[in-house]
Amino acid sequence: MNRPIKFRAWDKHSKVMSKPFDLFYSATFAGQGYELMQFTGLTDKNGKEIYEGDILNWTGKRSKDTSEFAYRYIITFENGIFGYRLGNAQVNKIEPLQGLIELETYEVIGNIYENPELLK
Repeated sequence: MNRPIKFRAWDKHSKVMSKPFDLFYSATFAGQGYELMQFTGLTDKNGKEIYEGDILNWTGKRSKDTSEFAYRYIITFENGIFGYRLGNAQVNKIEPLQGLIELETYEVIGNIYENPELLK
């Protein structure tokens, strides 16, 4: 996958998320009270870019009835690959992000820094 290498940064002191920036500027934020998050190269169903730390929502319907269900995933970058884990899971098992790509209904609803309440 050929993707632009870009980042965003969470300012731990002022609690503000930066706008996306390219690799050249990433050294400006490294180790200075910022949490860097890399762009996955993917977008959600609305065209919004997906970064590490984003919370994705996926909804569906059960086949036997019309009740809906929803799962929330946290995007991660570990051991050189992007992955995801279930947001409210007791076990932090990371799955490769490719498993989530096939879903056509996932949507970025926030991130772990600005919206931690979404994981409750």
